[in-house]
Amino acid sequence: MINSTEANLKRIDNRDYDIIILQAGRETNEWQLCEQIRRFSNIPLIVISSHTSVDISAKAIDAGADYFLKRPFGPMELSARIRSLLQRPSFKSSEPAIA
Repeated sequence: MINSTEANLKRIDNRDYDIIILQAGRETNEWQLCEQIRRFSNIPLIVISSHTSVDISAKAIDAGADYFLKRPFGPMELSARIRSLLQRPSFKSSEPAIA
């Protein structure tokens, strides 16, 4: 899991991840990070947040997230969403790596 910082964007760019799980708050940085990730990668992106606002969910999807999960959620739901993204033909790779 990564937090929304420029250092993490560099970390993502220098590695070959299969999926990114981004913890979001109310700051604009995480939305910019989502948009920046989408500029150079089609990597599966899940955004999680404890904020209940529908606006947060919409912002995540508009910024490029494949899924938005509102806390609390169970590990089975997260696992199912990860599996569904990794099963997409364009996202398959040989060795799993999660950021």
